[in-house]
Amino acid sequence: MTRLTASKRLEFAASHLYKVPNWSTDRNREFFGDDARGDFGHGHNFIVYVSFEGPMDPENGMVVELSIVKKQINDRILSHYDHYFLNTLPAFQDRLPTPEQIARNILNDAQTVFQGNTYTPVAVHLIENHTSAASAYATGTIERAYRIELISPHFYKAEIYTAPTLSVIVSGTPDPVFGTIVHDQKMAKTLTRVREWVSTASPDQLALHRNDEMPLALPILAQLPTDIHADRVHLKWGNTAIEANQKGQVVAEVEGQYTATHRLRVASMSESENINCFGKCVRPHGHTFDVAASFDLTHHRRPFKDLHAELDAVISPWQYTALDLLDEFKGLPASTELMIQKLWDRFPNSSEVVRIRLLETPNNRFSLRR
Repeated sequence: MTRLTASKRLEFAASHLYKVPNWSTDRNREFFGDDARGDFGHGHNFIVYVSFEGPMDPENGMVVELSIVKKQINDRILSHYDHYFLNTLPAFQDRLPTPEQIARNILNDAQTVFQGNTYTPVAVHLIENHTSAASAYATGTIERAYRIELISPHFYKAEIYTAPTLSVIVSGTPDPVFGTIVHDQKMAKTLTRVREWVSTASPDQLALHRNDEMPLALPILAQLPTDIHADRVHLKWGNTAIEANQKGQVVAEVEGQYTATHRLRVASMSESENINCFGKCVRPHGHTFDVAASFDLTHHRRPFKDLHAELDAVISPWQYTALDLLDEFKGLPASTELMIQKLWDRFPNSSEVVRIRLLETPNNRFSLRR
């Protein structure tokens, strides 16, 4: 069984301060570092993805009209965060506005705003900056991701030509006092130790064998102390990524692109009805679609080059085509939701595929997963 989600990317600018009210200034500074400085804290240009799940409309091929939810999210949710000092908001009077708490609060807001629809908000992903992100899920799960770049003199020989970005993802309940799942300073020290270990470790320690398809992730996961509650690690370089979790699952992800045109129309609708449903998308237009396919390789290792070749074979038939004129979309609107389902069905080893992500623009992201 697969699950289809549609996500809208938005932004807001705000400041926040890490300061426990009943702690002294010195104790706050010692515990939070620079995050406890300033009358109004420090600022970020936050990026937010709000993800929706629901049945795909059999007529128009969509789960949700993202242009409509964009306006509602901006007007009814993010307008209460944008250009504010978050500590002064009612939601953060009894808790610090950490990424975990902000993501959870925006998800709660979204669930209130969109209740009663055929689609429902199931996750909020909040990017604080290039090293910090958090996610809140409708299941109640809260995650925090910490990112650093890694260096090693052995990467080049292993055909890793760009510095891998390591994300350590922790999962749990934010501390009721300091608001994060793991103390940020503790995690910073852990990541520094990991980066130092990677820079001095041998190719064997890093699993950087030329014919070893699963480098870095498992060795790094083994280096993390148990008291940081790491759920998984994710490493990305170029158009390749690998992830390993505490259950022993190993997932590899490869990325590709296709450029194509399409228009959204339903033959049984009048011209005005189509315009009302699809807006400017009724006109012929095009995108460079970014595709990422993830494979579960826990029990069956495969070279990255084979995974890239498989993805290329799946997307190449749509390269430089008018999608709505193809037989597979005959009588159907060539929506991104339909595209991602048809891509899934094309994979010859579909039992290994655990997720496909499809971006028609940086602001509209669709995911199909097991």
